Amino acid sequence: MIRRFVECNRRPGARHVGRLREYEWTAPILIATDVTMVSLRTILMASCLATLLCGASVWAEDDRCAQVLQAEFAKSQAPGAMISWQIGGQPARTICLGTADVTSGRPVTPVDHFRIGSLSKMFVGTAALILVDEGKLSLDDPLSKFERGLPNGDRILLRHLGNHRSGLFNPIESSIVKVAYAGDPRKWWTIEELLAVPRVAPPYFAPDTGFRYSNSNTAAIAVALEKATGQPWDAVVREKIIGPLGLRHTSIPIDNSLPEPHARGYAMGTDKGPFFNRGNVQVDVTETSPSWWGPAGCMISNIQDLRTAVKPLATGALLKPQTREELQRWTPTDWEGHEAGFHLARYRGYALGHTGDVPGFQTCMFYLPKHDASVVVMTNVYGWSIRKSPADDLFVALIEDGLQLEQKKPAKD
Repeated sequence: MIRRFVECNRRPGARHVGRLREYEWTAPILIATDVTMVSLRTILMASCLATLLCGASVWAEDDRCAQVLQAEFAKSQAPGAMISWQIGGQPARTICLGTADVTSGRPVTPVDHFRIGSLSKMFVGTAALILVDEGKLSLDDPLSKFERGLPNGDRILLRHLGNHRSGLFNPIESSIVKVAYAGDPRKWWTIEELLAVPRVAPPYFAPDTGFRYSNSNTAAIAVALEKATGQPWDAVVREKIIGPLGLRHTSIPIDNSLPEPHARGYAMGTDKGPFFNRGNVQVDVTETSPSWWGPAGCMISNIQDLRTAVKPLATGALLKPQTREELQRWTPTDWEGHEAGFHLARYRGYALGHTGDVPGFQTCMFYLPKHDASVVVMTNVYGWSIRKSPADDLFVALIEDGLQLEQKKPAKD
């Protein structure tokens, strides 16, 4: 069943509440609003008015998007998915597919929390650039100023950490660390333990001579945040980004739990285990430790918060103009269709944002400047065997086939 949500604009001065209020039609459509008290009659009248004002074409577009997304979702191994978008000042649309909990059969809803994986990098990277604006950091600060003992520490600059041109080894690629994680997936890893890996592992290349995506870069930036402010890195992110953007459902965890309500996360593994063995055996991995990704991928949020955050983070709205240029100084990558900025990606030439993968969850959020469109996709699967990135595939299907904002890219032979 497709569950569709249309978010009504909040009245000026109305108190914001933590949960969306949901109203069910006789058809499988739900409407959500974030005003404190509103009657079903008011919602129905507003919906009728919106239909008169917007015309049948809006609903036809919604139907096309729903059909496209359901078809794409059917190709994935994700138990559930949620796709939300907003174009300009139009009401936001959210489509929920599948289940948040396989055991109970509870459907995915717009208030569910998900782990967001490497979307966390956008928060950490922007926090560092804000400190650059404040004069507490410089893009030319060497890594050795904040953390000793890492290879090429005197030559790796903050800017190289931001655009993944440091050459530092990625701890999640270490076979020893993989075995340790699979053996104790609930273990809480510290930044020091994560950075111990690139201390002894050979770097990929000399600083600023290539691109290699590495969580060590984000861990090192987090250390720079702490040394520059005297606060824990998570406190800096809350002060500089989460608070100013009003993200009431975004958090940086201190244990393996998620806030309620939340989707459960699943890995597609084999009979040998859920990690690093791609297959068709579905395993609940909700409570596995997000700390293995550290600052690079441990954060939690919901779809409404991410839709609010993606535009200011992708466009550098919290930054001064000169620093904003650094955010979007693009470098080629070894991933098809991707260019890298300062902990930011440009995807397929038209979308700015990031993707995120952690055990149990795969997400993406992008802003399309040409269309003033914010899009977030969240799924509760990881380790898929037949689809590389279900959230990414749903995003492309929405933009190119559903909304038809961009032309479909021809398939390569």
